[in-house]
Amino acid sequence: MKLSVGRGLWVLLSATLLAAFLAGQEATPPTARFAPSERLRYQMDLKVDSETRIAPLGEEFPDTEPTRLAFTLTWTLEALAVEPEGAVHLRATIEHFRVESSRPLATLNPAEYEGRAVSYTLRADGSVTNVETPKEWLEEGKLPAWLQTWLTQTSGSAALPPGAQPGDHWAAERTLTVPALPRLRLKTESTYLRDESFRGVACAAVLTRLSLENAAPGAQTPVTETTVRTQVRGYGHSINCYALSNGRLLDSMQTSQEDLLMEIERVQGEQPPLRLLLHARTTAESYLRIIE
Repeated sequence: MKLSVGRGLWVLLSATLLAAFLAGQEATPPTARFAPSERLRYQMDLKVDSETRIAPLGEEFPDTEPTRLAFTLTWTLEALAVEPEGAVHLRATIEHFRVESSRPLATLNPAEYEGRAVSYTLRADGSVTNVETPKEWLEEGKLPAWLQTWLTQTSGSAALPPGAQPGDHWAAERTLTVPALPRLRLKTESTYLRDESFRGVACAAVLTRLSLENAAPGAQTPVTETTVRTQVRGYGHSINCYALSNGRLLDSMQTSQEDLLMEIERVQGEQPPLRLLLHARTTAESYLRIIE
């Protein structure tokens, strides 16, 4: 297990992305959103201000400068096959990936991603499986947290309950998984504001307020002589536009803030255990839309 300021940043960024897209969404069969051989183009712009501090337990955190990140990601999503039971085989090809940061990002080189693709299966319950990706994208042989999050986001399901009308309100609660974090609970309250049009497509404008917290407070994660106790809290809101014809997300704007607190205890042979406290905070603004 690597303990670093960067680790806290990337883990929390993954939680930010995943919560942003899953907020208020209910399961809808993927076949309702994808037709065989269909191709869609998306663009996502994300701005994140983050501050991550680490110190021995019981001592004050040192002063740090916040990190400012700006992502622009454009990709094509193609439905390769649709199974009778509702699963869809998809391929996402990254066309353009730009990252601007106030600090060097040694772990992320956009040139390694542009023009390359990842294929996967979106199951009827909205989960992502059978991921095939270039080996260069893997971290220690595993999918990086941000990539798993991006695939889930790209394939997100519809948010409107059956028969919903302008003025309706509803609430939802679900658990979600982010690599390197305990299971999280996402609570949402949504309001169907009105019907609108996005590039000539009739859609429903939905306001969703969200909160994020540990699903099981006090949970511990043992990792090779290291025990990590993690607490996550977050809140935010989004305005999403969903096509009335098939529930597909056409346009989404969200602001959010998440806090991550990690208490880390590492065994050091016969020496007293090393105890550290890591605190990470991100504030994010995201905009995702279909561009073709």
